[in-house]
Amino acid sequence: MKYIIFLVASVCVANKISEKSNPIGQVLALLQKLHDTVVKDGEVEQKQFEKFAEWCEDEAKDRQFEIKTGKGQKSQP
Repeated sequence: MKYIIFLVASVCVANKISEKSNPIGQVLALLQKLHDTVVKDGEVEQKQFEKFAEWCEDEAKDRQFEIKTGKGQKSQP
């Protein structure tokens, strides 16, 4: 049992060492980090866009109501 744990730990350490010394491993690590950053930023931007779109819809409804009210008041003497 101790041998298996040691073997798994050795493989994990070897992967980390090879990732640091291997240029391809470094590129893959950087790409993964970039992917995570882009996804996180995209989620934040999506929330902000949804909030802005809701504000635009509310403002459009308000303006349509104001136009309708203005036309109604104009037609009354």
